[in-house]
Amino acid sequence: MLQRCYNFPQQHCSIISIFFTVFRTKIFHGVGDRQDAPNVVLVLTHGESSDTGATLLAARRLRDEGATVLTVAIGDPDWMNEDELRGIASAPRDKNYKQVRSFTLRKLS
Repeated sequence: MLQRCYNFPQQHCSIISIFFTVFRTKIFHGVGDRQDAPNVVLVLTHGESSDTGATLLAARRLRDEGATVLTVAIGDPDWMNEDELRGIASAPRDKNYKQVRSFTLRKLS
């Protein structure tokens, strides 16, 4: 699927849209999916996708099948497509979309 995206850019895809499609078709509906556990995708990003339309469509399809998408934008807001990032997140967007300038990873003990 990824190779097709690179070989045929007119097919309107982005790397994140491919991941959303894989989650929707393979992970959340495949062998090992736990029917008693919620399907949640956490997106950590620093900017915007290479194809906003494809990304938003893939995110909507994922959400329409019951997945919750949480989006965390990290970095300078001037480098981000906030409309796209909010559009990726599940409703309510004020709860499922966050923007931070930076963060520190901490070891969990």
